[in-house]
Amino acid sequence: IILVIPGDLNRKDLHAFEHRQQLQLSDLTGYQTIIEKELESDEEEEGGQVVNNFVLDGYELLHEATVNGDWGEASKFLEDPEAITKPITSNLHTVLDLAIYNMVDLMFVEEIVKLMPPKALEKKTAEGLTPLHYAAACGYAKAAELI
Repeated sequence: IILVIPGDLNRKDLHAFEHRQQLQLSDLTGYQTIIEKELESDEEEEGGQVVNNFVLDGYELLHEATVNGDWGEASKFLEDPEAITKPITSNLHTVLDLAIYNMVDLMFVEEIVKLMPPKALEKKTAEGLTPLHYAAACGYAKAAELI
């Protein structure tokens, strides 16, 4: 797998919506339409709001557990099948995207993959990346194999 990520996607100092605005300006892929629709539907269906300009309202504890690799805490949230596939950030990251990117524990990723329907593994972030892209870009061969 070969993946080239433009430097601006790796910058941690980007504001959560800055990349979305860049997509609207260049719109080479048409992703901004998908992003806007997904965020609107999340807000309409769940009454969600963007919190801290990154983590969607109601997913703060799941986000924290995922970033810290706390399976005990995260698994409480993941009993709800929707939480396993739903974006939890304004950039449309799922719990699997975050688990791979932060890779505290491979077991955490393995448990999430077991719970995810195969079609959900193809879900793309606002940047157009799938969990497999993150695994490949970060050099996590074991995580890529699991996916």
